[in-house]
Amino acid sequence: MILKALRRKEYKVIILIMVLVILYVIYTNFMIEGFESSLDGFKEDVKVGNKLVLFYADWCGHCKSMMKDWDEASKVVGGGMIKINVGNGTDKDRDIMNEYMVEGFPTIIIFNNGKKVGVFKDRDRDSFEKFFN
Repeated sequence: MILKALRRKEYKVIILIMVLVILYVIYTNFMIEGFESSLDGFKEDVKVGNKLVLFYADWCGHCKSMMKDWDEASKVVGGGMIKINVGNGTDKDRDIMNEYMVEGFPTIIIFNNGKKVGVFKDRDRDSFEKFFN
């Protein structure tokens, strides 16, 4: 009886470990998308250095098609690439879009020490990475 109870506990521990490993793999491969800023923290996030900032909307097909390249380059470049979702139509979204003249999605803006210095036209991983090299 005691042996049977121990075996049940061992199985539960093994199953728990397997579930945790699966969740970790899912998180590291599918959930981490590089650095994402919030509307409230955006100005602080672009304050220092060169940044490429992707203004996007979850519902935008063009954004979805380039997101894999963006995320892969973000892993290499690190904090130099920032995403900000402004496609929800809130007042804050409209304010920041107006401030930086974002008229469509995706829009990638180049910032240097918090100042907008241009619009980045390319949409592929190599171009994102070359910008920082």
